[in-house]
Amino acid sequence: MAEKSNYNRKKDQRSIRVMDQREINGSSGFTLVELLVVLTIISLLITVVSISFSESKKRSRDARRVTDIKSLSQALNLYQNNHQFYPCSALGCAGGEVIITGSDNMTGSLKADNIIGANIVDPVNDTNYRYWYNSVDGSTYTLRFCQETSSIQGLSEDCDNQIVP
Repeated sequence: MAEKSNYNRKKDQRSIRVMDQREINGSSGFTLVELLVVLTIISLLITVVSISFSESKKRSRDARRVTDIKSLSQALNLYQNNHQFYPCSALGCAGGEVIITGSDNMTGSLKADNIIGANIVDPVNDTNYRYWYNSVDGSTYTLRFCQETSSIQGLSEDCDNQIVP
């Protein structure tokens, strides 16, 4: 019987599990590797969300540009119905394409007739993204604008988008 008890004692000693460092210190925190993995996952999620949000903002600005250009086109057609010609790009119809700024000749003509109330300018309105208007003789016009994406069918991701009557 003594042999069995020695055997059982040795078996019990072998079955004692090895305590890891956290159990010895009495703490139950996270390891550095676990924290790094969590931070990496969070940073990847933030990156994906910010890229998606940025693309959504670009598509939203593009949709506004299309709406603005259609509004300008309708306003120009109303002006043409009232005067039998379109407003000239520049005073005296001398000059070519102008940037629509709100203080340009075309916008002034539309405001004077109370066709538009507020200035219609590009949502970004910097050196790359603007609206352009051209009408040399008042018989026709061209509205040109840029798009940031190619998300709207029939329009390209550049400044070659234009509308004519």
